[in-house]
Amino acid sequence: MQFNIPKTLDEMYATLNELFHYYRIEREPYEELQLESLTLARLTYVPKTDTQLATRAQQAVSAQYEKEKFKYNEDIQTKILALQEKITLTQTNAESEIDSVSKAFDASVKKIEAQAIKAGFANTNVVVQQTAKLESDKNVEIAKINAKTNALITEYTAQITALNERLENSNLHFYSTQSSATQTLLEELREKRQALEMEVFKYNNSLDEKEQRYENTLKQAKMRIKINYMEISNAEVSKDKLIDMGYYKDVIKCICGYFDTLAPLTAYDLFKSNSELAVYLDDFYPDILYLYRTNAGI
Repeated sequence: MQFNIPKTLDEMYATLNELFHYYRIEREPYEELQLESLTLARLTYVPKTDTQLATRAQQAVSAQYEKEKFKYNEDIQTKILALQEKITLTQTNAESEIDSVSKAFDASVKKIEAQAIKAGFANTNVVVQQTAKLESDKNVEIAKINAKTNALITEYTAQITALNERLENSNLHFYSTQSSATQTLLEELREKRQALEMEVFKYNNSLDEKEQRYENTLKQAKMRIKINYMEISNAEVSKDKLIDMGYYKDVIKCICGYFDTLAPLTAYDLFKSNSELAVYLDDFYPDILYLYRTNAGI
């Protein structure tokens, strides 16, 4: 019951009388409980056609395999790019090696010429022969470098050619597996469609029985509620029932709400002098009295 905390002793007793009458005397007339009948919504299932399922399967598998094919082609293109970079690096290294050989040759020629001038036999056959020997050695080294370079470039080019063939044939590579996966998924979708149709059929057939059982349960529940209400209305309210209903909780809230505004000793003396509070508190009276005596330090 809703009420305002009293501010005076008279307001407190007025509220206590209302609580006493509300919980212990007043009886509400019985109103039959209105319970709604159960109406269960039937499931409506419109199965997909074989054409629709085939389209769905094709789209699902196609999306998956397009991702795989993209990754497959991307990996090949990455390998081709790496090989092309190797070719470029090989050519650069060859040029660097040839340049080093040429510089070493030029340095040796200058050294021979300097020594010849110093020894006094410059422009002689000895100088020509030594220079020719160095030229021959240089050409041999350059030939070796070019041979090694050409071999590597040939190997890398062959690998690039093979990778390009794989790239051109990627559609054929994925077609057979994609077609097989599409057919497998289509069969799975057909089986799920059939299973769902059966479940919907069984579910809808069970609703009539459920609604009838619920209707019988409602009738029994209404009768039990009416009988219980009549038994409770005709019986004196027990203390346990009053506790469950919140009577003592509201009474204590009302009394303590007022007495807690007073000084502890004043509250104890006034509470003790109003012995009629025991009528409202019943077995809780000694406990509340002890509470205010304790607060007062007595």
